[in-house]
Amino acid sequence: MGQNWVNDPASLRYVKTPEHQARITAARKKYLKQHPDALAGSNNPRWLGGITPENRRRLNKAKYRRLCKKVLRRDAHRCQNCGRNDRLVVHHLIPWRLEKRDRLKNLITACQYCHMKLEKAFYENKKDTQAHVDAHGKV
Repeated sequence: MGQNWVNDPASLRYVKTPEHQARITAARKKYLKQHPDALAGSNNPRWLGGITPENRRRLNKAKYRRLCKKVLRRDAHRCQNCGRNDRLVVHHLIPWRLEKRDRLKNLITACQYCHMKLEKAFYENKKDTQAHVDAHGKV
């Protein structure tokens, strides 16, 4: 076992050696294996009182990718605003942070340039932009 105290006794600072750290890690893993719920839920030091952040409610990556592929297929891999077929992104007509859902009818394919125009137009005039997109599919 190595020295665990700093040479200056006045500081009383504890320094973990690599061997000591390895023993602590092994003991922690063994404890958690025997008590799987020890740090679950309200026992976890990072517990926030059961509040799930909104972004955790989103679809997981695999499901969201499948949804995006459906949108791209539905829109024939073309920007729905200008018809380009490169640098495409899937755009939420109503931003996710407002609607809190990923739905096929709220998603369209847009090129990066049109995506910026759509975002800007939405924030400049939310109601008129959405009505225009609903009516024409274009900004």
